[in-house]
Amino acid sequence: MSNTDYALFLARREPRPEAVLSGPDQREEELHAQIRAECRKHGWYLFGTRMDKKSTMTRGAPDFVVVDSKGVFWCIEAKTRTGKLSVHQRAAAAHLRKLGVTVHVVRSLAEFIEVVG
Repeated sequence: MSNTDYALFLARREPRPEAVLSGPDQREEELHAQIRAECRKHGWYLFGTRMDKKSTMTRGAPDFVVVDSKGVFWCIEAKTRTGKLSVHQRAAAAHLRKLGVTVHVVRSLAEFIEVVG
């Protein structure tokens, strides 16, 4: 079994995060745009995927890695109110968790601000 297969196996065993019911319903594209704007407002560096083209990032990679002016970083996965992580996203989050990194699932701009605040 390869490392990828093992990570996918572990991800299937992970409990799925509950959908957060607070915040307005919005499209994921809108949330991505709000997160990008918030990062620009603060002058933070943003590694992010595009939603309009097929990703060339590692499968399951978080939507964003945000780096603030102090070098602190956050891995962010943006989802709609009812959106769920794919098995590859859960595998990536599990692998990163083993490395001491948390992937934060945010469902609104307010949740994003709470994470990076």
